[in-house]
Amino acid sequence: MSILRPLLPLSALLIHAAAAGDLVIADFEGPDFGAWKTTGTAFGAGPASGSIVGQMKVGGFGGKGFANSFHGGHDTTGTLISPEFTLEKPYLNFLIGGGGFANETCMQLLVDGKVVQSATGPNVSPGGSERLHWETWDIASLKGRKATLQIIDQRKGSWGHINIDQVVQSDEPKIAHLTKTLRIDKRYLLWPVAARDSRGGARV
Repeated sequence: MSILRPLLPLSALLIHAAAAGDLVIADFEGPDFGAWKTTGTAFGAGPASGSIVGQMKVGGFGGKGFANSFHGGHDTTGTLISPEFTLEKPYLNFLIGGGGFANETCMQLLVDGKVVQSATGPNVSPGGSERLHWETWDIASLKGRKATLQIIDQRKGSWGHINIDQVVQSDEPKIAHLTKTLRIDKRYLLWPVAARDSRGGARV
């Protein structure tokens, strides 16, 4: 008999996949957002090259630029929407940081106008870190479909922004959830052990 158990508390492992063959959707290295459409003012006129005035130090992004919705501070809002592209690889890998609020500080993958994947940054309370981390979506079942990405900042106040970089379609995930197989091939007897507390009473 085999039992699949997740490895906890370490539920994910960073995998250094080869970049060869990756299809770049956006690396935000240009002077502006190119064919991506913007609404509102949060993302500014183009990619950020580092922290914006009033923002903690941002780390973990690749290259020189990344999408940062902190332009104007926490209370500005806006969206950044990609041109349509074809899903050709089994995984979509990207770097993400900032606020952790579903539907408010997030990136979403849309197919036929419907959200099929969504991710947020990790921060929901004061403190935290502006470092970007890898996230992976398994999109194998959507191969051949047309899709768009939208990066959303619709939140005001603390952690009301989102950071995104290095969005690529890949053959391998950057983040893989692990499971461990435990094989039980013998019978075991579990015997309760009694112990005494500091007052002399018995407890199990």
